[in-house]
Amino acid sequence: AQQELLLTALKNHVSFSKLSDDEFAKLVDAMQGALFPEGSDIIAQGAEGDYFYVVESGRASVIIDGETVGEYTEPGSSFGELALFSPEAKRAATIRAEEACCCWKLDRATFVR
Repeated sequence: AQQELLLTALKNHVSFSKLSDDEFAKLVDAMQGALFPEGSDIIAQGAEGDYFYVVESGRASVIIDGETVGEYTEPGSSFGELALFSPEAKRAATIRAEEACCCWKLDRATFVR
């Protein structure tokens, strides 16, 4: 079920639309699980980004300049893709776990390979 969720999230993301099935499978295999307790920041606005994330469970808010502007509530929601494509890009928003979140992450070094 996790692999299905990750595969669907990647295939539905415009940034990955040109990948082959084999490349999708490699990315899914390379993704690592990460747990974020309630109240913790998954990513921080202004920080350097190294990971792209897919939410498996939980709820996270999107905060820009201290103001909540959205949230991720659905399994398969994803964020942080700029980290894979633009190493110099800083995080545009803080993503905070509003309840414990289980995410899957993919790092830039693995993606580039």
